[in-house]
Amino acid sequence: MTTLEALSRLRDLGELGLLHQNAQHPDRARLAELATRVAIHMDAPTCMVNAVLPGAVALLAGHGVAGYVEAVGGIPVEWSFCSIVCRTGEPLIIADAANTPVATGNPLVQADGLRAYLGVPVFSAKGHGIGALCVTADRPRVFTATEVASMRQFAGDASNLIEATRRPR
Repeated sequence: MTTLEALSRLRDLGELGLLHQNAQHPDRARLAELATRVAIHMDAPTCMVNAVLPGAVALLAGHGVAGYVEAVGGIPVEWSFCSIVCRTGEPLIIADAANTPVATGNPLVQADGLRAYLGVPVFSAKGHGIGALCVTADRPRVFTATEVASMRQFAGDASNLIEATRRPR
């Protein structure tokens, strides 16, 4: 179980250059390309690569992301299913958010119509859970074990792309 406020985790996040780049930076563009590949592979309308911070979830790259999430570059950590993934270090599968206790009161479900979610952790080279790779849908969906395994592989790709931005100390 990861503590989002752990100093070593925060230092690790601080060394990663992606948090300091604008959306047009080439490193962000490579992550966005990955998000598009994942969305197509998973047949999902939305895919996001997120960094989970203590107070917010920062959108590093995405496919199909729109509205206020795109405009502000993330969401409050309290709304985030990705924060659960980051804390536990395990995939989170929500097949029908309207009927899943962890999701029913969530503003993303109530106001935005999110119905399905699959998120897997993204780890740094130092072993910290730094975020999540997720796909979402506006209709219920059952995710298979094969799809979870694919998402884990894609999360490894995301980790490698993020690590390439590490700034020397």
